Amino acid sequence: MGNCTNSVDDVLVEALKPVMTTGTPAPGKFVKQVAPEYVGTGVYHALYLPTNWVAGNQYPVIVEYPCNQWESFTGKVEDANLGYYLTTGQDYIWVVMPVIQDSANLDFGFGEEDTTANYLKTNLRRILDTYGGDPSQVFITGFSRGAIGCNYYGTYDDSVADIWLGFLPDAHMDVGSLVSDPASAKVRVARTNGRSTFIVYGSLDSSSASDAQTGEHWLTGFGDPFIDCEIPNLGHTDTWVEYDNPARQQARQWLNDIRTHLPGVHNVSGRVTNDQGTGLSGALVETGPTHFTRTDGDGYYTIKNLVDGLHTISVMQSGYTFPSQNVTLAGANIGNVDFTGQLCDLFDDFEDGNATGGHVMDWG
Repeated sequence: MGNCTNSVDDVLVEALKPVMTTGTPAPGKFVKQVAPEYVGTGVYHALYLPTNWVAGNQYPVIVEYPCNQWESFTGKVEDANLGYYLTTGQDYIWVVMPVIQDSANLDFGFGEEDTTANYLKTNLRRILDTYGGDPSQVFITGFSRGAIGCNYYGTYDDSVADIWLGFLPDAHMDVGSLVSDPASAKVRVARTNGRSTFIVYGSLDSSSASDAQTGEHWLTGFGDPFIDCEIPNLGHTDTWVEYDNPARQQARQWLNDIRTHLPGVHNVSGRVTNDQGTGLSGALVETGPTHFTRTDGDGYYTIKNLVDGLHTISVMQSGYTFPSQNVTLAGANIGNVDFTGQLCDLFDDFEDGNATGGHVMDWG
């Protein structure tokens, strides 16, 4: 646990968030994307590529859920703020995911939980594949409804919870006060599973502060690290992040610290060979919905930053079949998880390339 003492300064961050547009993603643009399954519906997410984005490189990723429609807040994907201003539009890919109800983005409420969580898994994987997101460095954030969403969707089940390197809820936490299934909230928060949470809230007499403190109590009981970041005299708003104040500075430092010190996560490594013992280059090695890597020129791989627990490791390489292996992480890295491929006559279920079929996704 750590603490964060703050005030809100009046010095605006220089780089203002771009307006969401349509078209092809490019550095510095905030672009609406429609997944192939949702063409013709009202469902979409938004993608921002950092100003220093270069094709072929990898970048950490911040996933954000939008707040509810309330007063001046629209609840829309395009009006989310945190991911952009935490990074000033540099170094990180930023994705704003929708809450879904009746084949449309929902501006108020929690929508269809299964549909929303599955959309997250499917489309985050596509974004990582297509735009060079680093699968081992993905964070989740959100304001108000989005803060609850950090666990309500972000740790909805074990497969989704496996994705994240850290959590940054701003005003509220998923402690059951505003959701439809409060009894399961503590189960979801427990899936934080040793990783760090940076918890932002305003005045101590607010409901969001009460939720945050309940969440902190739970995290303490689970033994999970967190930073308590109270911003005195802050109303129910995420605009603090648009200013160069101590809270924003410490949140940015937390992102860097988590990427350096990697609390609560470990690696699985090994080698992929053919039945003659020759390393296979470029084989896809994966576990869960979004953790994947490719073997190097000698067939070696490392899947980084996995939470403790059971993981099924699978390998795909055109022309070969591989049995999957189960490994259980328990506070340390695991090595020598090796795979030997057997030649096969027909392998038409996997095109060598990325998990979207070896081509850049057509988002519509």
